[in-house]
Amino acid sequence: MPQRLLRLISPLLCVSLELITMAVAGFFMALASAAPPATPPPTSAPVAFANLTTYHVNPLSAGSVPFNMDTGGVSGDLYFVLRSVVSPIECAADPAAEDCTDAEVIDPALVATQLRLEVDPRFGRYGMCNICTPATANSSLGRDCTPALYGKYLCEGALLDRRKVGHETVASAHRAACGASDPEWACWRAHLVGKIPGDWYSFFNESYCADGGDGHGGGGGGGGALGVDCAWRVGEVQKTVNNTCLLDRVYGAIEGYAPTANCFAQCTAGAGAGRNASDPCWVRCTYAAVLGPGGGSPAGNITGMPLSDIEAGWNLAFAKGADEGGCDAV
Repeated sequence: MPQRLLRLISPLLCVSLELITMAVAGFFMALASAAPPATPPPTSAPVAFANLTTYHVNPLSAGSVPFNMDTGGVSGDLYFVLRSVVSPIECAADPAAEDCTDAEVIDPALVATQLRLEVDPRFGRYGMCNICTPATANSSLGRDCTPALYGKYLCEGALLDRRKVGHETVASAHRAACGASDPEWACWRAHLVGKIPGDWYSFFNESYCADGGDGHGGGGGGGGALGVDCAWRVGEVQKTVNNTCLLDRVYGAIEGYAPTANCFAQCTAGAGAGRNASDPCWVRCTYAAVLGPGGGSPAGNITGMPLSDIEAGWNLAFAKGADEGGCDAV
């Protein structure tokens, strides 16, 4: 190439190269600014725990801490109490029905416990936690129930995250309607779902904040930060009462509902401490009080006494001793 031509185009080549370099640098700077920020590494900082007052009914021998047990708020546990009222009628028709063989219903030494638990509020799925017995071993609730585990609590359920506290509502788990061919007692039970919007909780062994040496728990079995290593711990066991006393206080509140008081008076044993809770007359009067006269029919209008009045009987059992109308601690 002639020297003169080279001298003429050299400055142009330098300018072009500089412009290309600047364009490329600008492209990559724009690309970097448009990209999402890098995800920070996960942290293991503990979460703030929530105080949860909860209740459970179980055999006295099972203890007061709900290892692998289901519990409920006041209305959540009331649902179980009130659905079991129908058992004398249901079990006469089907002795193998769930409530007719459930140890938490039929054990002769049941107690009810009120606890304040400290929980990680990031709940997982609720588990069906029951006492392993020959009856549950032959049901959908007992896939893991074997003779070697009889008498122990086991939790069943799909996709359970046992590192968390399980939770669901009554309405999310049970149908609130009955059909024209269903018996009256099935409608009572179905309509309870609409009357009592309670909460249930599952406390798995694996998520317990163990303090060591108790044979339970995840979190390494030796404590840990709530929300990091484990999901629940006991704040306080507030009171344990005999289940018979608790039922008497709840039944007493229901029997005191004025619009149906005369109904109970017509039953053979009447109301009060001498009541016969297996008498179909008493069962029908109870559901008439709780659900109103339409509670036993598919299209019935659900009325009855205010839920707060039924809860008052429950709360009285734990708030007062027997000398003040409540229940003594056991």
